[in-house]
Amino acid sequence: MPVAPAGRHRRVGTRMARESDRASVRRARDAPERGQPCRNARAGRTIRCWALALAAGIAGAPASAVPSTTLPSSGAGSALTVVDEGRKTLLEGSAAIERRDGNDVYVMMEARLNLAAGNLRPGMRPPDYPAAEYAAFERGVAVLDTALIERLLAGRIGEMGGVRGAGEVWIRSSLDDSLQPVGLYVPSSYDRHAPAPLVIFLHGRHTAEDEVVAAPMLQRLAESSGAIVVAPYARGDAGYDGRAAQDVYDALDAATRAFAVDPRHVCLAGFSMGAFAVFHLAVRHAQRWSALLAAAGTLTDGSRETIARRLRGMPVYLVSDTNDAVVTPREVRATARFLRTSGVHVHEYPLIGGHHALYALEPALQRAWHAMLGDS
Repeated sequence: MPVAPAGRHRRVGTRMARESDRASVRRARDAPERGQPCRNARAGRTIRCWALALAAGIAGAPASAVPSTTLPSSGAGSALTVVDEGRKTLLEGSAAIERRDGNDVYVMMEARLNLAAGNLRPGMRPPDYPAAEYAAFERGVAVLDTALIERLLAGRIGEMGGVRGAGEVWIRSSLDDSLQPVGLYVPSSYDRHAPAPLVIFLHGRHTAEDEVVAAPMLQRLAESSGAIVVAPYARGDAGYDGRAAQDVYDALDAATRAFAVDPRHVCLAGFSMGAFAVFHLAVRHAQRWSALLAAAGTLTDGSRETIARRLRGMPVYLVSDTNDAVVTPREVRATARFLRTSGVHVHEYPLIGGHHALYALEPALQRAWHAMLGDS
């Protein structure tokens, strides 16, 4: 049975979409489940989120690294060419992929390419997203996904340490031995003789790791700070619970083995669903993190006392938007007050205007990012 591609949440349009997204955030922070229905807020169609989550069950394939990927700011035409090339390569290699890796990996990559093509249709770009950046972003996603297919078919085994610029690798889960995709961006200033900051960045709901490392904004942050950005897929919309939580620490372990990392600047950051997850993930091994950054995310009520106690003394950076209808300013302020009274060092970075989208938060996120890494 064909699988519909998962939607990407980059902006909130109508009131119905906003309410749908609020429900998604609640599910992500309270009772995340794989395979639950979700809504593409832009296209307005109900789909299944497990198309991309199929990577959770991939096993038996070689771990392959994607080397440096150039993401030029090109038009939609060239991006569609990349997608078409990826589809052709995938189709030609389908028998080999299914024989060696099973049908799941084929369906996952097919869904990603279909989604990349769909996002290039006229009218899909949010009106406040600069056209050149959107084109570079979508082309970057297509390049990364196509490169993953090519590496899979070639059976090439590489290491995370070989990536420069934007790239993707497969790493094995320490829990079930499945292969999990991890995106990363290594800045041009990286020198293995000079330890660099490391930021593990958790994607939001209905998105994936390729979108993090292909985003021009995140690339600018990495280049301007010299920080390596690592984005685990963590089983898609699983809410970073269960095995997905361990995927995050597996990505952290892989990065610290592959690169010269400054132990004073190992940070956990996230947007939306990823921002909610930052808190409960950090306390699993709080000693491994130097700071946390939550963009459009808050501390939930369930175990907040325990979390705040374990985070006592840690710097936490809260990035928010005054117009965010999904994660409201009131909720962010309440989290800040609670953490402060619990002895957590909270720094707030509100942005006036904008909406619930990572790219829209760039001015505030940039300030928080550099403060977190000690650059300001």
